[in-house]
Amino acid sequence: MKPIYISGESLQGESYKLFISCLFEKSNIFSYEVLKDFDVIHDTDDKKYFDKILKSEKIFNNFYKKKSVDERNKLKSFVYLNNSAVKQYLKSAESIYHWNYPNNIENLCFYKNDVCVFESVTHEDYFVFYSGDKIEIDRLKEYGLKSI
Repeated sequence: MKPIYISGESLQGESYKLFISCLFEKSNIFSYEVLKDFDVIHDTDDKKYFDKILKSEKIFNNFYKKKSVDERNKLKSFVYLNNSAVKQYLKSAESIYHWNYPNNIENLCFYKNDVCVFESVTHEDYFVFYSGDKIEIDRLKEYGLKSI
């Protein structure tokens, strides 16, 4: 599959919401990372961050495929996508940039049978959609998404 690098500025508003719907059609697993250590709360932003993480944990609670801790001792969670609660939660944001510390969960990724179809590292402005399908690529343009 061909990597298509997407401009983060185009992943906002209605384009963002349409793209999230597209990702739900194309994938069956969603993952995100929490990049802040859970046992360290320094300030009000940290408290708000953890409150939002706990909210998402409750929403996603029954849909875990697995949870794991990476080499940096950060929590990474994988969630089944076949439910409307997760989709509505992700579509509640107005931009891909919402998913970044201290706002919420980070580094959204979508998979179809363990093959990545979209990966992001928000704080690095890294957004990649994988496709070999010209129809899908044209569909992204119809949503107003721009490649870089």
